[in-house]
Amino acid sequence: MSRGQDRDPDRDWERDNFLPYNLSLELVSRQPAAADPESLFRCVCQGVVVQGVSAVLAFPQSREELLQVDFMASFLEIPFLSVIEH
Repeated sequence: MSRGQDRDPDRDWERDNFLPYNLSLELVSRQPAAADPESLFRCVCQGVVVQGVSAVLAFPQSREELLQVDFMASFLEIPFLSVIEH
């Protein structure tokens, strides 16, 4: 029997499933009380760190916000994926 014929279809599905069984994707919209960096950081800590989020999808609107997102990712050691519109 060749190697291609004895493949288990269940194993193929597991290989194609990129998220481990215990991870899920949840959309949580957060808006800081003010536009200052402290309010943004407080909002992220209350809404993200407390819930045990593994990664954050961010939509920074300016270069300053992008730097704030980079700072939070470095400080909190949580990956932030920034989506920027050009």
